[in-house]
Amino acid sequence: MQASPQASLEEEEEANKRVVKALYEALRSQDVDTVHHLLAPHIEWWFHGPRYHHHHMMRLLTGTTTSPHQSFTFKPLSFVAFGSTVLVEGHDSISWVHAWTVTHGIITQLREYFNTSVKVTRFGNSNVTSQSSSPSMKCQSIWQSKLSDNSSVPGLVLAL
Repeated sequence: MQASPQASLEEEEEANKRVVKALYEALRSQDVDTVHHLLAPHIEWWFHGPRYHHHHMMRLLTGTTTSPHQSFTFKPLSFVAFGSTVLVEGHDSISWVHAWTVTHGIITQLREYFNTSVKVTRFGNSNVTSQSSSPSMKCQSIWQSKLSDNSSVPGLVLAL
């Protein structure tokens, strides 16, 4: 008996969360070999937030953080997955959200948001047709960061 498409998606999302959780654990324990096995050799990285002073994950992944006073401790408070995208939210001296893309058990992309409210929206065709008889696009909000949920920080929409 074959698993339903919904069950398969849930299994994929749980597997993707395990990969990302393993990355944070490897970073915390300074297990460089595990970090290298979890990341694609040429990971794509996007950053949104205050310039330069908050490129903590990039410095951590590239090994350019050399002194303890430069280090930033990533303490994830929540993990949620939507297909291949795993969102992680946390707070240290500033709130942050990481959107990791996992492809076949390897992390291939990171979108890093500091001091920014993030709202995730899923776009898709609706079953309702417009007057032109073509399907209309539906926009559904599926997640929003909680730690930056106020009007004093910039907000972004991440479309899946």
